[in-house]
Amino acid sequence: MDKWLASGEERLEALRLDEESKAEQRGRAADPGDDHREVELRSLGRLFAEGIGTTCHPGGDDGPAFARRVTEWQSEHLLRNRELVDDAVARTTPEGLSGSDVAAPLWERAPETARAREAALLWARVQFLTEAIADALMAAGPPRLDTAGA
Repeated sequence: MDKWLASGEERLEALRLDEESKAEQRGRAADPGDDHREVELRSLGRLFAEGIGTTCHPGGDDGPAFARRVTEWQSEHLLRNRELVDDAVARTTPEGLSGSDVAAPLWERAPETARAREAALLWARVQFLTEAIADALMAAGPPRLDTAGA
């Protein structure tokens, strides 16, 4: 799997371009850093799911088919994603900021809080991906290597 992921730089770039296009269609977030991070995490998640499909052939799925199964689950469970993000970010929100403090960029007013928020968003995204992969693996069924390469 490590070798497959390491050799996937071109595929990762294609996935990034696709995710950037989707981000444009959804509309940009208030923080460009959040947009960039989301594109990167979605792209890497899709590449990881393709690697699982290519390596394990769950239910006979190849890499792209398994990745589609994962992204379909994610699309159907956007509320779960929102819950994970909201819960993670709520644990990093500083109490008692004045109105002027709130208006300043997070990195300027509270760099430690900004790092905690970034870590929380990463945790939520990885948790959501693992839930999607687990569900997709269960739905696909055990590996069927007889269809690999067919």
